[in-house]
Amino acid sequence: MDFRQLKYFVAVAEAGSMSGAARTLFVTQPTLTVAIQKLEKSLGAQLLDRSTTPLSLTPAGRALVDGGAPILQELERLSAHVRSLGSEDTQRIRIGLTVLFSMQFMPQITRFMASHPDVEVSLVQSGSRAMQKEIADGQLDIGVVSFPCYEPNLEITPLAGDYGTYTVAAVMCDDHPLASRASVTYADLAGQAFSSFSDNYVLGEMLHERCQEAGFTPNVQFTNDSWNVLLSSILDLGTIGLLPMQLSELTALKGLAWVPLDDRVSHLPIGIAMQKGRPRPKALTELITALRS
Repeated sequence: MDFRQLKYFVAVAEAGSMSGAARTLFVTQPTLTVAIQKLEKSLGAQLLDRSTTPLSLTPAGRALVDGGAPILQELERLSAHVRSLGSEDTQRIRIGLTVLFSMQFMPQITRFMASHPDVEVSLVQSGSRAMQKEIADGQLDIGVVSFPCYEPNLEITPLAGDYGTYTVAAVMCDDHPLASRASVTYADLAGQAFSSFSDNYVLGEMLHERCQEAGFTPNVQFTNDSWNVLLSSILDLGTIGLLPMQLSELTALKGLAWVPLDDRVSHLPIGIAMQKGRPRPKALTELITALRS
């Protein structure tokens, strides 16, 4: 007995006739008849009572349907699962998030994963600047990233609500001369030493761009892409770092001042990034909807 013969026999049992099963299976009736005869011969048992209309099952035939139908269903589920693993567009989603964004959007992602057990979601943590390139190159399907958009074949759709933007703060030791300011500008930061994200992050690239526009090259003494490590370096080295103000609520480190940055790009919008023109399978569309909720 092989899989095809079992599938044919269960179809005949469900249809009650050879002709009906043949139409369902898109095979000819003689092909179906020969397959059932070979199945009966291999099992050494008559499976159908051909004297009745519709066809009826013998006890052996009923036993085969009762035991075989669940096997066919399980094989179909297994086949669908294997196909989904090989289909990145429909059943496997690679999403990029920064550490901050993963904390903010993890409830929505967790709910999506619970309601879509057949979809494999891979979370990749990186900086917004690096993720934009990875999405543009097809290494990631989507990402929650900071503006501005650096890649020409990328589209970033802004997010609304409380998580639609973040505020940039100049973080320093609380005894730093600038720590008592209500806000600071880039001009105020001239001559200071910095701890900075790398250019994998928008804030890392922005530090160099905006300082150059303010007329000086930043003195970056320490670079790291972990915000916890950056905060520790600020305390240890007496440097200044540009970080999202929202992180102040997540750190347990004491002795830091989070001074708002007064600049035209001190409030950075956040959006969902995808390749331009990329197809949006149902699962991906539903994940995007979940992130917007």
